[in-house]
Amino acid sequence: AHSLAEVGYCQGMGFFTAMFLIYMPEEQAFWQLMHVMQRAQSPIRGMFMPDMAETHLSLSVMDKLVRHFMPKLHKHFEDLGIVFSMFATHWYLTVFSSSFPFDFVTIVWDSFLAEGFKVLHRVCVGLLKVFEKELLSCDFEGMMELLHHTIPHKVDPEVVMDTAFRLHLKQVMIDQYAKEYHAENQTDPEYPGPTAVAPPASSVGGGWIAEDGGGGGDDSRKGEGGVGNRDSEMAAGYDTLALAISDEVPGATTV
Repeated sequence: AHSLAEVGYCQGMGFFTAMFLIYMPEEQAFWQLMHVMQRAQSPIRGMFMPDMAETHLSLSVMDKLVRHFMPKLHKHFEDLGIVFSMFATHWYLTVFSSSFPFDFVTIVWDSFLAEGFKVLHRVCVGLLKVFEKELLSCDFEGMMELLHHTIPHKVDPEVVMDTAFRLHLKQVMIDQYAKEYHAENQTDPEYPGPTAVAPPASSVGGGWIAEDGGGGGDDSRKGEGGVGNRDSEMAAGYDTLALAISDEVPGATTV
């Protein structure tokens, strides 16, 4: 809360912080958390701001992606009066770590650390795609039960990730939907750069961290905001978590 004063501490952070602590010491887990919250081109920090602006934006983008890839399911949601904030808010806020099995969570985080925030859009849409037939057969109560309880227990990580990465989802599509959201809501499309909080002097080095690769390799770019040259402890945390996940989880993407 002291290091991210504009955000403070939010309960959703505890889910993925607990996962960090499984793979690394406390101090390294702290810097891992700091980097996740400050990572250039990642809206995680904005999701935890008081207005939750990036959460609303992400849910709007997800709405439009589902309409694009699964129009029948999107129409079914509309007919039942279901909006995505009813079930997907914690998917984004905790990067699936609040209610899904650990093997699924670690594979998602492995891809998220390697390729950036676009992966979350892929996985959210991929989850619904895998369970589309079941969702189309549900009424309101059945839909809520399936989304909140059944899917997290029935999810097959390999099937969902394979489905997610087979989607023809380009960053330009996400950017366009984001522009539409900002135009509709008259919000500022510029996401403010993170406030830098440097690690202890003894840990500052020349590490380099690959930034958001687009969640599919179609629009990779180097890091922005000077994060890579500043925070070797954060980089070590990223490497420790990502490599540990890759070693432990079958089928996980190596970073």
